[in-house]
Amino acid sequence: MHRQGRRFAAVVAAVVLLALTGCGTRQVTPSTYAGSPDSPDVVLLVEASEDARIAEARVTQEDDQQVVVEVRLDGSAEGKDATIEVLEAEVRLDKPLGGRQVVDQEGRAIPES
Repeated sequence: MHRQGRRFAAVVAAVVLLALTGCGTRQVTPSTYAGSPDSPDVVLLVEASEDARIAEARVTQEDDQQVVVEVRLDGSAEGKDATIEVLEAEVRLDKPLGGRQVVDQEGRAIPES
């Protein structure tokens, strides 16, 4: 009986892990951003399949040179026949954007739209 309990627990853990990774969120890089140098609000534009939704958009780091952003999507990955739409996510900075560069989690610059 103890062996069956462990086996059941392992199956449940595998199903939960699969559900979290298969239906979970995925990190994406915004294609562009829009924002005024005088405003602390930045709009991140993300190209995604029509069934995807923004799960989270946040600023992970700010300094005098750059702003690091992270965007996570819920929904399926883009397929070759998927209809692509542009999603918007607004983030608020600690201070106005000024001349700082907006970059993704890998340090890649995100172009201004």
